[in-house]
Amino acid sequence: MDAKVRNRIIEIFEKHRAVPGAAYEEKHFLDFLLAAPGKKDAVYNRLGGTRRLMAFVNEVQYDFAVCFSMADYEANYPLDQFTDRVLELQKSPRGSLQSLNNQVKAGGGWPVLVVADFLLLLAAVGARNSTSLLAVVGGVAVISNAWFVWFVWKARTYLARLRVRIMTVDRAAVGSTAQA
Repeated sequence: MDAKVRNRIIEIFEKHRAVPGAAYEEKHFLDFLLAAPGKKDAVYNRLGGTRRLMAFVNEVQYDFAVCFSMADYEANYPLDQFTDRVLELQKSPRGSLQSLNNQVKAGGGWPVLVVADFLLLLAAVGARNSTSLLAVVGGVAVISNAWFVWFVWKARTYLARLRVRIMTVDRAAVGSTAQA
């Protein structure tokens, strides 16, 4: 294991924690992105946890010019194993690009939006006799669709930047300093 890489990962980890500097257990350190994780895998079971996890993982990926697979996202590695995985991915830009391509192919979850819009359409049909209820349903539809499009745009922009970074990075200098 590379101490410089491990220290940089810890630096990024501390930046994204709810309580930077608090004690944490290395065997499930990702859960300690939360203020009080309680149990193992807590970071995956709370909205704030997944938000912090994604921000942390995205910064690690960009900083080290790697891309985790979907299995890596769900693994909740101990700190040393996480560090080893980053080092392994750094040695294989092709593997990172394949994981990135898989994420792009998976898309932004458009079927969820279609189902949500269908349910909102049913609600609008049910509320067609009440102008105020119809306005509320319409407002919810506009806001949820706008949020979803923003979310997808943000994810695609990040993945495009990450692709360029993986393809153009000097492997010897990656992770040695904070990257923009």
